Amino acid sequence: MQGLGAVLRLPRLGLGGGLSHTLTCLPLLLAPDQPQSGTASGKLCRGIHTEQPWIRPRPSVRSAHGHTWQDEFRWLEAGGKRVQRVLDDEAAAFRHYMEGTEFLQASLLESMLAQLPDQQATEPEAVGGHEYLTEQSAEAPHRRYLRRARAGGSVEVLLDEGVLATEYGDLCSLIQMKLSRDGSSIAYTVDPGDGSERLQVHVQRIGSAGLGTRLPQLEGSVSIEWSHDGSHLYCTRADGLGRPSRVERVDVSAPEHARPECICEEPDAAFWLDIGKTKDWRYLVVSSNAKRSSEVRVLDWEAGEGPGSLRLVHPRSPGLEYFVEHADGYFYMLSNAQREDGQYSLFRIPAESSSPSPPPERWECVVPAGTQGLVLEDFDAFRRCLAVFARDAATGLPLLALLKLERATGAPPQLVPVPLPAWATALDPGANADFEAASLRVTLSSPGRVPVAADVDLDAGALRTLSGESPSAAVGTLRTHGRSSDGTLVPLTISHAGPTPPAGGAPAWVEVYGAYGRCLPCDWAPERAALLQAGWVLAGAHVRGGGELGRAWHAAGRGVHGLQARVDDLAACIDALVERGYTSYDRIVLSAHSAGGVVAAGLVQRDPGAVGALVLEAPFLDVLTVQCRPDLALTVHEYEEWGDPHSTAGFLQVQTACPYQGLRGGAFPPTLITASSTDTRVPVWGPLKWAARARAMNQGPAPILVAPDLHAGHAAHESQRLELAALLQAFAMRALGLA
Repeated sequence: MQGLGAVLRLPRLGLGGGLSHTLTCLPLLLAPDQPQSGTASGKLCRGIHTEQPWIRPRPSVRSAHGHTWQDEFRWLEAGGKRVQRVLDDEAAAFRHYMEGTEFLQASLLESMLAQLPDQQATEPEAVGGHEYLTEQSAEAPHRRYLRRARAGGSVEVLLDEGVLATEYGDLCSLIQMKLSRDGSSIAYTVDPGDGSERLQVHVQRIGSAGLGTRLPQLEGSVSIEWSHDGSHLYCTRADGLGRPSRVERVDVSAPEHARPECICEEPDAAFWLDIGKTKDWRYLVVSSNAKRSSEVRVLDWEAGEGPGSLRLVHPRSPGLEYFVEHADGYFYMLSNAQREDGQYSLFRIPAESSSPSPPPERWECVVPAGTQGLVLEDFDAFRRCLAVFARDAATGLPLLALLKLERATGAPPQLVPVPLPAWATALDPGANADFEAASLRVTLSSPGRVPVAADVDLDAGALRTLSGESPSAAVGTLRTHGRSSDGTLVPLTISHAGPTPPAGGAPAWVEVYGAYGRCLPCDWAPERAALLQAGWVLAGAHVRGGGELGRAWHAAGRGVHGLQARVDDLAACIDALVERGYTSYDRIVLSAHSAGGVVAAGLVQRDPGAVGALVLEAPFLDVLTVQCRPDLALTVHEYEEWGDPHSTAGFLQVQTACPYQGLRGGAFPPTLITASSTDTRVPVWGPLKWAARARAMNQGPAPILVAPDLHAGHAAHESQRLELAALLQAFAMRALGLA
């Protein structure tokens, strides 16, 4: 399954363009303050260091699904000139607060850039007769994708992101790149960087100049895949709300004139289509996924099946998830079948099409959930064996094992653990696109260790590092626990400079997410390394709702009680940091992005004194309004995560999850919220509404600031990431009185 992603999705360190370049990328950062007059804000509310815009409330009663509630800032959802004036006022207030921090921001950015190597070339990965790699440097920050023959010879350029930038602008991003089976061509998707996330599709013969042929008829595709013979390109196409709802294919022999052919459609708005192939190029795989159920269809290329012959592996069933790869005549499936707790096991069924697939209770379980203390997360298929990616059932740390298929003896598959370095808190698989490969590529890192590429021998199970390990004493990293209010142990990652914790406490940067079953990153990043070097403590709170302890951990964070449990978990992790002497409550900066804002804001609303400052990037704060508006992107798809307001119980769950609805009076800590008017995932009015209501209820002097449109879309482009991090860190230091 790891092999179904982009063929060349190789590790990247995010080299910028140097200090002089990066300081010009956010004009808001250093622009002079230009006070507005006659704005929609009406008056100003004074806080520490700055004047905050006061957004005028306008009484409004909302109703949906038999419920009514007050929403005095509903008018911000309308957009237009009045809302733009509000955004302008917010930008001016934020600039005013940050006056005098320009040198600090430049110093922080310089420290982050100093963490990066002058030049980086990834370790080559072999696919067929070639090795593939990427390279970039501070002088040439645009990444180049390269290959060379394994037998020797000159280097070929597959794609140069610098050339992409000349066509689409410096903020474009390469999203997916797929290599044809014969290695002669690539297909790739590009995000133009305008925030719309509407991708462009190109096909290109390797060795040809330029960007190849753009396929405007496939604009808006989400995922792409080659046909086995390279004659067609398959893709998933998004509907008007950005949901991939159709699978189409186009003949690439004359791509300029070819009309897309629809292969299948998904009518249920809760399901998203994804397309890929099995690594052995035997089957095209079309997956239809909701948050808690899935359905897979396959097309047997080897048997000569046409596009109308998609075969259902197993029909969708509420609560049943399964994901498919093929090896050794079997479909291997990661699934929560046969489990009441939802944890994944690894199953297999015969792949032949002559008989119907057996029901889930008859699937052969080859790696039961919990085997050897593993929480299964993903797997990848090779001719020699399967690579099983997992986490430790107690700590949530990454683990790796090989499933030997024992073809010669016919014995049951054997699971062999692969020893990993004790310091590794993050494991990222490489492209691993060659089914015949003798080794598995992974990259290991931790908050204090730069990424280290390693190969795992698929026969012996031994791990061999390909790049030198960083010094062991530079940063201490510990995976421990906080104890939540119901007694649950919550994984907590703590990193600090030097082998021992700082004496007398230190400022601490705490990150949280806790949604969608996704794990909070614990990898290396230059912005984290710079904070550690400056004497900060870094902590990651792996609360319920995330994926660190598997699907059961995710499920434990859903529902009314689960949503409250996530906040309890975060509080327990912060208490553990303070009780063990790492820091004090007033020196903690709590940081969250997107859905993590639900947990972070929930804690601060319940206990404003729990942290010294709050930094929220594109936070999801008006959950109730979004979930009651099916005209917005993602809403229906996320009913299973946040609740379906059509029922009374679902409405209560959504209302409980909603920070905007949960606001109460209190002395809030200094708060910074970023938001983008082109964000299609978190509408800009959500953070604005929360800030406006929080200011009205704030019983203390600390500012609640909104920094709008620092970047387009839901997250900063890679070239903007470090200067944005410097800006957020400078705010945090000022808020804590450190600058």
